[in-house]
Amino acid sequence: MQILDDIWKSITGNIKSKVTDPIIGAFVISWSLCNWDKLAILFWGKGSVNERVAEFTGMMSVFNIPKLIVLDIDLFILPVVLTGMYIFVFPWVSLWIRGIQKQNIIKQYEQVVSIDIEKSEKQKELNKLILRSDPEKNFLAKEVELDLRVEEDHLTRRMHLTKYIQNKTESSKKQLEIKSIELEKYKIENDSAKIDYEKKVRQEERDKLKHQESIAVHNAVLASNRFPFSYGLMESLSSSLGNDEITISLNGLSDCIAAVFGYDNFYSLINDSAFNNENSRKCIYIYHDSDYLTKRFDFIIANEGVTSEYINTNIIFEHVSMVMQQLGFNFLSGESIAEKIYDDLNNNISIILDEPAVNSAMAETDTIFDDVYVEISSVIFESTLQVALVGNASGTHRKDSEVHGQDISFRGVAECTPVLGKFGLSEYKLVINQASPDF
Repeated sequence: MQILDDIWKSITGNIKSKVTDPIIGAFVISWSLCNWDKLAILFWGKGSVNERVAEFTGMMSVFNIPKLIVLDIDLFILPVVLTGMYIFVFPWVSLWIRGIQKQNIIKQYEQVVSIDIEKSEKQKELNKLILRSDPEKNFLAKEVELDLRVEEDHLTRRMHLTKYIQNKTESSKKQLEIKSIELEKYKIENDSAKIDYEKKVRQEERDKLKHQESIAVHNAVLASNRFPFSYGLMESLSSSLGNDEITISLNGLSDCIAAVFGYDNFYSLINDSAFNNENSRKCIYIYHDSDYLTKRFDFIIANEGVTSEYINTNIIFEHVSMVMQQLGFNFLSGESIAEKIYDDLNNNISIILDEPAVNSAMAETDTIFDDVYVEISSVIFESTLQVALVGNASGTHRKDSEVHGQDISFRGVAECTPVLGKFGLSEYKLVINQASPDF
């Protein structure tokens, strides 16, 4: 019998382990749910048991008809899918639902705990009252004594608080009196400072007005020095144009003069303190740029509203050139000014020979220099007119006049700086920056 019991326990244990296995159990339940109709036919269908078993076997004969797996998805595919979802998907869904319910569960638990705590507190108070109300205990006398002490403490604190408030009130009154005295003193000082400040402001305004008045007088004096010279230029140009029966307005004449000297307008010329009679005596050349003057004169003619039959840029340019020449100015282009400088240097070679750099180079030779050759290498006008020069000096030997001496090569710049506007230039200044004997 023991052997049979062991065999039975082994069989039932294996069956129980298989049935309770989650995969097998899930598959069995899924298969039963998907094939309930087949099971119903097997157990409760019409016909004899053999007929129902045969019909059930025909519906389940996968080995004989493999297509049944695909044709009847309830037979195998759907149970496998449901089993997989139960094993792998449903646990995650369960975790997600538990995560959503977590806060609610915690709050419910907190509510239950808080209710239990309140119940415990109330029970504790009830126990105290029951204990105190017991006549056999000595709690009543102690409680009355404790209440009296509490009342005495309250009364004492109230008295101290009242005294503190009184002291604080008196201190506040004293502070308020001190503040009012200081405020009154501050008002007096502020009024005095305000009066001093107003006096200072009025004095500054008077000084400012005097300064502005002196500036205005100074500007008027400067303008009076500038206006006769500029007026003389306009009068000369107007007279020259009038000889050819050409009339230009005062604005046109003033703009012509402003353009010649490189000002944007006549107002800029009048307000330039450097445009005066004194600087006019320093002005030797008036540089002109044909493109610049053509644009300016075209604009002036357009503003005059006259036709080109009576006046044009060339006519104005000729009259301006003639007037400037009559007034003693050299109204020339950059190249023409460079030629003037070139001629002057060739006619006065001592200007070059007296330059420190040339003198230093001459000291290194035994030559008496009596001939200088100069050549213009470039002409540039930016803020000043710069004429770059190259050349050499030659002569005879100091001891023998029939022997050719040692030559000197040099480089330098002749520069004309503006003294009237942008284009009114001073006499040139020569600087030889490089000179050396030829070996």
